[in-house]
Amino acid sequence: MQNISMSLFNNLELVSVLNSIVLVILSIGFVFLAIAYGRMKKENSHLFKQLGSINKDLAGLCSAAVNVDSRLSEESEQLNDLYRRVDEDNEIASTSTHHNIGNESPVMYRDDDSSKPAYKGVIEKVQEGASEKKLIKECGLSREEAALLIKLHG
Repeated sequence: MQNISMSLFNNLELVSVLNSIVLVILSIGFVFLAIAYGRMKKENSHLFKQLGSINKDLAGLCSAAVNVDSRLSEESEQLNDLYRRVDEDNEIASTSTHHNIGNESPVMYRDDDSSKPAYKGVIEKVQEGASEKKLIKECGLSREEAALLIKLHG
């Protein structure tokens, strides 16, 4: 009987040791999972911040595209107006040369309006380190256009 109780005690002791080992292994696994979860949560937060930044950039690009489109439309209207004026000046000049005795050539219309920014010059200013406010003030750009040019060429 004593032999049976001793054997039973050894089996209980063995089960207890095995339970302890399993508990330690599970605890270590839980710690690793907690660390991995923390890293993934941090990476997820970082990715959401990047996504927000990309969304802002996209909104700026869209806004700048709308402004560029409106400027192109204005420029197209001005160009058509210039063509019309040149045609009128050529007609006037051709009729006046028939009445003039000299060999004067007709005077062409010149557009001295340089209020619209030349993007080449603006890009050079950006590359020289011009600020967004300076581009807006000196070149007549919108805030979105200035920000886009600084992002692309600064």
